Amino acid sequence: REEARAAGNRRKASVVAFLAALEGRPPAEVSAALRERLPAGHVLPAIVRCFRAGDGTLIEFEGCWFQLRASGTDAVLRYYCEGGDRRRVGELNEALIGLRLDG
Repeated sequence: REEARAAGNRRKASVVAFLAALEGRPPAEVSAALRERLPAGHVLPAIVRCFRAGDGTLIEFEGCWFQLRASGTDAVLRYYCEGGDRRRVGELNEALIGLRLDG
């Protein structure tokens, strides 16, 4: 159980650090960094901006947005995604949940 908790916390820290490092960078850089880590077959909408929003990273895409917030006490990540096209939002959320990162 402790090993699983430690692995979950490492994954959480990797995802949070990766997305936090994108905050404030130009949209083309954010897009390139995300694209190289997306699961095969996923396409990103155009990125408008990436910034710190409250206690998480928010990425504004054309027509939708995504925010990642991490629990301060558990190995839990909360992925929020909203937009006008339900299918597109679902695909984007699935792609970002599946980012390939170390840890």
